Formats: sequence, C-alpha cells, structure tokens
Amino acid sequence: MPDGQEWACSTRPFKVIDLIETRRSLFRDILEWEYHSFIVAGKRIIREIHDGSQSRVYPPPEIRRFVNGLGLRVVGMFSDREATKAPRKARVSDVSPVVVARRL
Repeated sequence: MPDGQEWACSTRPFKVIDLIETRRSLFRDILEWEYHSFIVAGKRIIREIHDGSQSRVYPPPEIRRFVNGLGLRVVGMFSDREATKAPRKARVSDVSPVVVARRL
C-alpha cells in the first residue's frame, strides 16, 4: 500500500467523518496507520477519536514460504477485494491478500 489518505463520511444520526492516513517504511516493511474520527452535530465537533498503529507487511513470497512451512500447499493468492468484484492475483502492494491453500 502506498502512502496516502482515505476517508469516509456518514450522515445519520450524526455526521461521522473517518480519515485514515498510511505511511510505509521502505526499509523495514512496516506500515504505520493513523485513524482520525470526528462526530459532528450541527456545526460542532462533539467527539474526536485519534488512534495509531503499526503492522508488519509480508510480501507474497514470504507468505508463501510461511504457509508451505505449515505443511500446506499454496493454491493461489488473491487481492482482498469486495465480494462483488472478480478475484485478482495478489500484488506486492496489496496489504491483506487472501491465501488459498491445501493440505499436502
């Protein structure tokens, strides 16, 4: 996942604005996430929530080695996409690929 921002807004019963900022360390394969949520009533912010976390990014070859080490054979790795879209092979930039495996 490249550095960037995503946001969502819902309006009922309150206006809720969610902002997610991501930064990826190229040297350590660490993805830093910052979450910011704002609950708005009228023209006032009535609650702010800020949180951050980090996650380790595993490239597809490393995931494959891990799964094979568990005694499973990787059948395919796919991008984590909405259920309404056709499956697509996982890319290095995908954050949470879906792995399909079989017992040996």
